[in-house]
Amino acid sequence: MTARGRAARLAGILFLLFAGIVAWAFLGVERPSREERSEKELRERVLPFTPSEVVEIRLTGGADARLVRSEGGWTIAAPDALPADPSAVNDFLERLASIRRKAAVAPPDGGLAAFGLDPPLARLSIGLSGGRTLSLEIGSANPFDHTLFARTGGEVVVLPVSARAALSLDPAALRSDSAPDGGNRG
Repeated sequence: MTARGRAARLAGILFLLFAGIVAWAFLGVERPSREERSEKELRERVLPFTPSEVVEIRLTGGADARLVRSEGGWTIAAPDALPADPSAVNDFLERLASIRRKAAVAPPDGGLAAFGLDPPLARLSIGLSGGRTLSLEIGSANPFDHTLFARTGGEVVVLPVSARAALSLDPAALRSDSAPDGGNRG
């Protein structure tokens, strides 16, 4: 065998060895299972629920509203008793379920008032099947980066700017087309 042949053979062996190491590093590293990823995502959510388990939504402070799910579907129970558009309610619930905390913060010496949480600007309560209730107290915006302060389960959390849109509940936008006023969503 010539020197050139030996060099080509050595290069081939080294290439295969390198490819094997890369494959082992890529495939052999333990990855979290799908269940572990789902559990982690659920823990990162501010309100850990799935839209299918929600039976009641209540928002107080500002535009007060209450929605209730029954066998016939969703109803806007307050401020007016009207049928709700199921897809609009589901979209709202999907937005709520997707809110993730940016961080948890300790209240300053001045207390929760510094975050607009004493008293909170608004309260969101989500009733789940099985009788469990999730609550979120909504505070003021951080003047530095416009993130939102909130409290859930006794913990003060920082919500991303996108949470403002997810938390806005306009009962008129949730009215069904079969509502008495013809579904006019103002």
